[in-house]
Amino acid sequence: MSPTLTAGDLTIHRLIEQETTFLPAQDLFPGLTADVLAENRAWMKQAKAIDDNDVLILCFQSYIVKTPHHTILIDSCIGNDKPRPTRPKWNMKTDDTYMRSLKAAGISVDDIDYVMCTHLHVDHVGWNTRLENGRWVPTFPKARYVFAKDEYDYWTEQHAKAEVPAFGDSVLPIVEAKKAEIVGHDVDDIGRRGSGLGEGKFRGGEGGGGGESSNCLSAGGQERHGQSPQSGRQVQSG
Repeated sequence: MSPTLTAGDLTIHRLIEQETTFLPAQDLFPGLTADVLAENRAWMKQAKAIDDNDVLILCFQSYIVKTPHHTILIDSCIGNDKPRPTRPKWNMKTDDTYMRSLKAAGISVDDIDYVMCTHLHVDHVGWNTRLENGRWVPTFPKARYVFAKDEYDYWTEQHAKAEVPAFGDSVLPIVEAKKAEIVGHDVDDIGRRGSGLGEGKFRGGEGGGGGESSNCLSAGGQERHGQSPQSGRQVQSG
């Protein structure tokens, strides 16, 4: 996939932070049988989606959508200096891959108007903040950060019971800096609170289906890093 594509008057940049082995396929998909895996192994290896040991190769990435009106970062990946002891490839990372990708796209941290977190897993919020003089501060100082209320409330409750590191270092500092927009199932919430999105809607262009979209930002599924706030299904922690 090209790192940049266009759709009408939208430009979309793909920022890859890591593309690496992650978990054995049958760990990530417990219902995957050995027979089904065997049937699909050849094409998955050819596509570089799985290695010789049946470990999945995943891409951890962001997208930047440039509209005629806004520059929007969708999910902020893993981040640097974050303590993630259960994920050695993420733990206390200090490389410049993400920032180099941002620069290669011709975008600076000051250019981002909105950071939209589709959900609040550790690998979707990491670059929300950066470490400065021992404090977590917003990486994108001029941006508003959009979080789904259902998910934010869920992780607030979990964090009160036992520390959730990613929530503590990559979400709460945004709220404390008064940079967060916590939205419900109607994005018009944002407009009513005066965040400058026009009439409460994210404005696109020709590539956005004819002008404006008022699609909501939902909490989304919880993958395998916690518990789904919608289904209550317990899944493996990450």
